[in-house]
Amino acid sequence: MNQATSFLKNLRQILTVFLVVISFFAIQAFGYSSTLQAHAGNTVTTPEGTYYKGVPDSDVNDLTNKANRSADRTGQNAKSAVDNIREKLNLDEPLPRSTKNFLQSTKEKVEDTVKPMTRNNEGY
Repeated sequence: MNQATSFLKNLRQILTVFLVVISFFAIQAFGYSSTLQAHAGNTVTTPEGTYYKGVPDSDVNDLTNKANRSADRTGQNAKSAVDNIREKLNLDEPLPRSTKNFLQSTKEKVEDTVKPMTRNNEGY
């Protein structure tokens, strides 16, 4: 019985390592990145090694434009959500008279029922 559990533990460890390795290679094989292609044309190869000519401006501008568009969409989504909540809860309409009367009566009852705590009442 101990041999069976030991074998299962070892098999589990082997399968975990196998899946991690397969995942790593799958990401490398199927991952697509346009930055590598963009940088490939901007290299200089010398006997000492490969050097990059710099970061292409188009990539920086593309990233900035994407970030700006994303921020604009987020702002528009937030504004529409706020407008939706305001409409559903009727926040632009004044309180009904019955609600005002209820709040006023509750306030009066609280003032009558609760006495404020002072130092004289507590014996300080």
